[in-house]
Amino acid sequence: MAKSSTLEEKIAKAEEEARMKAEAEGLDEAATQEAVNEAVAKVKKTAEKAAKEKNPSWLVKVKNNPDFCGIGAGGVQFADGQATVTSERMADWFTEHDGYEVIKR
Repeated sequence: MAKSSTLEEKIAKAEEEARMKAEAEGLDEAATQEAVNEAVAKVKKTAEKAAKEKNPSWLVKVKNNPDFCGIGAGGVQFADGQATVTSERMADWFTEHDGYEVIKR
């Protein structure tokens, strides 16, 4: 099984590859830094997207009481008629019961 790289390792690799490419293309320091910044931004964006897909969440809204503050089913804490859940099971429960709107994030 291949070892998974950390985000820091991926960033370092992207920086190194961008610098090598910039050097091969004969770019000046400013253009090199811009290429490095773009490579790092791309790695971070990819990591954020992967984290979102791996850890989905759902926004649960109370339809008939938009000001509700308190504990709902499963110990879910509502504030101003809304709660965020990370359990698909809880999201399904609220979806299956009347009075709630569930939005996947």
